[in-house]
Amino acid sequence: MNLTQQKVFRANIPLISVIVANIFTVGLNACLSYILIKEEDLHLFQEFNKFNWKISILPSFILPTLLLYAIFLPIMIIIKRQTPIHKIPIYIKRLSLRMPIIGSFIGSLGWAIGISLSRYFLVTKEIPITEVSQMLLLLVSLLVSIYSFALSYFACDYYFKIFLFPLVFEQDEIFNLSKFLKDGLIGKFSFYFFSAVMFPMLVIFFALNASIGNVSKEEDVIYFFLLVFIFIISGAILTYFLVQSLRRPLNEIQSLTDNVRTGDFTGAIFVDSKDELGTIKYTMNTMSRELLEKETIREIFGKMVDGRIRDYLLKHPPELGGKKEKVAILFSDIRNFTSFSEKLPPEQVVQFLNSYFDKMNTCIVANDGIINKFIGDGILAIFGGIIPISNPSDSAYTAARDMLRELDSIPFADGKLQIGIGLHFGEVTLGNIGSKSRMEFTIIGNSVNLSSRLESFTKELKLPIAMSREFYNDLNATNKSSVNYHGEFSLKGITDKVAVYS
Repeated sequence: MNLTQQKVFRANIPLISVIVANIFTVGLNACLSYILIKEEDLHLFQEFNKFNWKISILPSFILPTLLLYAIFLPIMIIIKRQTPIHKIPIYIKRLSLRMPIIGSFIGSLGWAIGISLSRYFLVTKEIPITEVSQMLLLLVSLLVSIYSFALSYFACDYYFKIFLFPLVFEQDEIFNLSKFLKDGLIGKFSFYFFSAVMFPMLVIFFALNASIGNVSKEEDVIYFFLLVFIFIISGAILTYFLVQSLRRPLNEIQSLTDNVRTGDFTGAIFVDSKDELGTIKYTMNTMSRELLEKETIREIFGKMVDGRIRDYLLKHPPELGGKKEKVAILFSDIRNFTSFSEKLPPEQVVQFLNSYFDKMNTCIVANDGIINKFIGDGILAIFGGIIPISNPSDSAYTAARDMLRELDSIPFADGKLQIGIGLHFGEVTLGNIGSKSRMEFTIIGNSVNLSSRLESFTKELKLPIAMSREFYNDLNATNKSSVNYHGEFSLKGITDKVAVYS
């Protein structure tokens, strides 16, 4: 049996359950009839029953079966053709939603037709059963048809939700179907209470009351116990379907909740109803999608700015302005990058820069630094400030040396890759600049300019690193021992001379 055949077979299970429910209630009908029929009519009833069941089987089983499959045929065709869900006509979807009620009603309709035919043959055959017995038979059949509807409904409702609805509806489509009548758990529980508790109690009480005084009908005891046994079995069946109709969605909700709690927002539940559980499923799906969207935005945001800056901005509402902080600033730039980029296609230049920035970013982040921005082939990073660290200058110094060591692992068409790094420790303004609708988190101030000028001065020093006196003074003794003083120089754009170390 291939997958399509399996789907077709499973979709037919609810319809089969309708027929089984009708067959099951035959026993109930027989027991009640033999208990309630008047003793003087018992022999006539037994004779009548010998041909009545042959007459009744056509309307009670064959006609409902044919009618069920005729109504279900368009759905079967859709399933066999494996029609994509978004292309299934809306009338098929609405028919599928109504199938639990339609299937149960048709099953009961079979009983109603059977009752009418039995009544007709009682009259036409002129069987002399008393009027009281005829009324009792009619009442029994009506009661049994109601019970058949209950058994069929709970079975159909359960099986259609498992086997049919997922083949016809999108994940949340049932909940959003505007003309679908909303059902509720209160109505379902009320119907269950009537079917599994009140109805059996009333029937058993009625049967006991009718049997009192019929001492000669010794078979009543047997039929009475059969009646109780049938109600016990049918009650267990009803309870099973009710419990499963609650357990399955609750397990799905719990599973999705566990996934969300562990940070997995990709899961979703198929919404198969518009009752309270269906509403919870829909709400959970919506919440999961929104959390996934927020997490995606958060991840993208964390790639556009440092993840620590992202977390800071998410905790503090963005406003224009900033605050002053003392930080260590690292500014780096690639030597002769302009001439290098002119020799290569743009896509190769971008590929090279991505590889270079990835390795430099690793060195900076490993030493608690934060890259504020990439400026062409340059990098502006800070150590300290919003993310406090014990010694910002030492971290920046270590990051700079790690960056130089990492250069050997980066292929460069123009020989050995060289960069310049400017290091300064001073006060900057950290915050959001721009407009109320478009902001950028950045650092500004003279200290940023000074670190940029120090980077440019490395070309004159013919050394990869240049640092200011403020930066040098903030280093620990171990790092100071490997630093050389070069004197005071006038740097472009800086008013006072700057003491330069390398």
